[in-house]
Amino acid sequence: DRPQDMYPKYRRELEARMKSGLFNQIGTFCIDSVTTLSDVMFPWGEMRVIGQGKTTGPTNSDADIRSVYGECQTELFRIFRRILSFPCDFIVTAHPDEKEQKARKAVSPQLIGRKKDVLVLFNEIYYLEVIDDKEGNTKRSLLIDSDGQFTAGSRLNNKRQLDIRQAPD
Repeated sequence: DRPQDMYPKYRRELEARMKSGLFNQIGTFCIDSVTTLSDVMFPWGEMRVIGQGKTTGPTNSDADIRSVYGECQTELFRIFRRILSFPCDFIVTAHPDEKEQKARKAVSPQLIGRKKDVLVLFNEIYYLEVIDDKEGNTKRSLLIDSDGQFTAGSRLNNKRQLDIRQAPD
């Protein structure tokens, strides 16, 4: 269900824009969302792993899933570090990892594989809370520090002087 050539096309376009100096001329670059990018990246990772001979299964033709995750995580790190080296701000959105939410209390952004190491690259990690009250009004707030369930953090709040829930204004 995921085209195998989609990520290579995305990667070529991103590389061309990096080389063109685009990221030196813009104020902010956003990837919306890294969850979707991971889904698009997965077939590329499978093909790389199969090409490296890391296969499993009865016919030895299936990509080793752990190797696919590792290949894709390494690629995300490479892309993010490269973009973070440019003078523009870099914003990444991600869906909450609902599998984590069902399995345990802590929830972090949904990325490819279980490892969340890529999060250490970012200064700010917010979680958007959306709550409908009894009257049917929707209230939103940004969680800027972990509340025991959701992963969040802000270096702006390193002295804990801010409320962990901030109005999105």
